[in-house]
This record gives sequence, structure tokens and C-alpha cells, in this order.
Amino acid sequence: MTDRFDELNGRIGDLMLGDRGPLNSSPNWGADRFDRLKTATVDLIEAILLDETKTVEVGHESYHHDNGFTKLVLARPSAAVGEIRLHHWESGTPERDLPSNVHDHTSSFTSVVLNGVLHSTIFARTERGPSSTEYQAYLCHGRRGDQTYSLTHLGGANLQVVSAYAIGAGQIHFLHGRILHRIVPLEPETISLVIQGPRTADSTSVFNEAKIASVGTVESPELTIDTTRRALRRVREHLRRT
Repeated sequence: MTDRFDELNGRIGDLMLGDRGPLNSSPNWGADRFDRLKTATVDLIEAILLDETKTVEVGHESYHHDNGFTKLVLARPSAAVGEIRLHHWESGTPERDLPSNVHDHTSSFTSVVLNGVLHSTIFARTERGPSSTEYQAYLCHGRRGDQTYSLTHLGGANLQVVSAYAIGAGQIHFLHGRILHRIVPLEPETISLVIQGPRTADSTSVFNEAKIASVGTVESPELTIDTTRRALRRVREHLRRT
């Protein structure tokens, strides 16, 4: 079965990245390639569901993210491709009602929306002024093996919007790890497939318009095997229908 997982991980990597590597992407690729990527993703999900040990491994690395989606870590295949994962937003609600914060990442990544639509807003730090918004800044050390992460309040900061755009099904999207952004779904059952590059930082910056109540060490429990199975099956069924 290990050979099967290696083959599927390689097929997904080739379809998303080709010979360009994880730090580049192209917005223009045909429907056939997108369909093959969805098929390879469904095949990987089915292979995981048939292997109880692998399902437990996926659940151990996966969790419900504070920004409103379920993060399903399918594989960590190599140093160049640090992670293959699915992000699944079950509900799509107006941006103001979502818990999504502004943040950067420990790695650059390439992603493809497999179902639904995402809205991305890019931010930059700035001085206080008419085009800026005041946020509360935090330093986040990411989720560890003990199923926790740490959040330290740093005080106030001013951000301004640099750009904003929608990312629809079939569109490929690259983001450098140090870019500040906020991502929210515009439709229910929005699903993205993410390939993360090598880790380049040990922590991330998080900005929230209101103070976050839970700071210090924050619980981030793994998914149970039953929850993992239900989450994988739900994604699989949506990808089969589209």
C-alpha cells in the first residue's frame, strides 16, 4: 500500500506543480488537468479510507482550524513537498461573520480550489492613517505533537488592504509564506487542495480586530478516527458530484 500512496502523492504533485516547483504557479491550465487532479485526490482519499492505520495517521495530523475550516493532512511526502492537505469549509457565510483572522504562514504554498469559491485579501503593515485599520497583533507558534499551539499578544498594529480577489474552482493560487492574507469561503462546501513547500519560519504573525480571549497555550485536538472518516467521505462525495 505504501507504493500506492507514493504513486498518488506523486501524481497530485505533478498535476499541481509540474516541473515548476512549489514556489511557482500558473493560473491557466485546462479542464482536463483539473479533472485529473480531482480524480487523483478522490483516489488518495479512498486509499486512505481503506487503510485503518493511514486513516488514524491522517486524523492525528488533522484538526478543526480556528479560521473556520477542517484541515485534513493527507501526506508529508518529501522535503520539497512538505505537506499535501485539504481545507474544507462546510458553510459559506458573509465575510464579516467568519472567524478568519489576518495571518502569514511558516511555508509558501500552492493551492487549487476543488469546489466552491474562496475570497482572498492581501494586507501589509503600515502607519496609522485613513486607509489603515487597527488590529491586535499576536505571535503564533504552530500546532505541536501534543495537540496545542501557543499565542502571544504583541500589542496593536495597523494594516491596510493591498488587493482582494476571488479564487474559483479550477483556479491555481500561489502565496509566499510571509505575505499577510485573510481567506474566506463565498459558497458552502468550499474545498481547496494545498501543497505546502519547505518550512522557512518557526512562527507566524496573526492579526485580529478584537483581542483574542484565549492566549498562551491553546488546545487543538486531533480528529478521532470516526470524525476523520466522515470528513474524508464528505469531501470525496462533493468531488465526485462536481
